[in-house]
Amino acid sequence: MSPSNPDGYSYSTHGRVVVVRTPQTPVLEGARNIFVALRDDPAIAKGALLLVDARESEVDLAPALVRNRVELMWSLLGAKFAPFMAMVPRSPNTGLTIQRVQMDAFVFAGIQIGIFPTVDEARQWLELH
Repeated sequence: MSPSNPDGYSYSTHGRVVVVRTPQTPVLEGARNIFVALRDDPAIAKGALLLVDARESEVDLAPALVRNRVELMWSLLGAKFAPFMAMVPRSPNTGLTIQRVQMDAFVFAGIQIGIFPTVDEARQWLELH
């Protein structure tokens, strides 16, 4: 069974790749709680690779919220995860938000983010790192 929280976030591990699934309506507190769970999970080795599966999310985050999530994520996970992350958004039509996520992640923490249409493609890209 995958660890999850009451806000609908869950995660599972597949070798070095950790897949985080977001709920339909992601909330900041739920994101924080799942990031803390990832950070504190002894089964996740240092240098793990993060894949965010946001296909269920119905929310297109505004730029200020994107920056907030990136900063929160990396402040909690930066010491444990490699600086590569893959995302699978709900729709390829969220281009402006995706570009903003990539820019903010790189500027804030030097994280390289790949955006993919499927989880399999995202996992393949991560496994190259």
